Amino acid sequence: MDTLTVRSNSHCVSSQAERDIQMAEKRDAPKDSFFQYYEKYIVAKEREDSLLLWLNAVYCRQKLQELGSIPHANTRPEEETMQKLFGEVLTKQQISTMYKELLKDSKAFPIKS
Repeated sequence: MDTLTVRSNSHCVSSQAERDIQMAEKRDAPKDSFFQYYEKYIVAKEREDSLLLWLNAVYCRQKLQELGSIPHANTRPEEETMQKLFGEVLTKQQISTMYKELLKDSKAFPIKS
């Protein structure tokens, strides 16, 4: 094998590895975004910031919907997706309670009087 062929093959392997990493990052992006928004949601809840609370609750639900959709299949309910995300560290009841709070907060648009 000459030097040109070796370089060409190593470039192909490198490019494939880069594409695999990018695909993995894209796959994990909604999950990472969900956890970032959920953290902001919790902080807004603690600070009683109704606008940020609502906004981050809506963003969390959007990410749950993205995570729950499987191409060419029915979408998984948001609560089930949340169960999959937190299932290893929390009970099903705790996650259900968290989801119900998130759902309630996402529907409570803050109105300034």
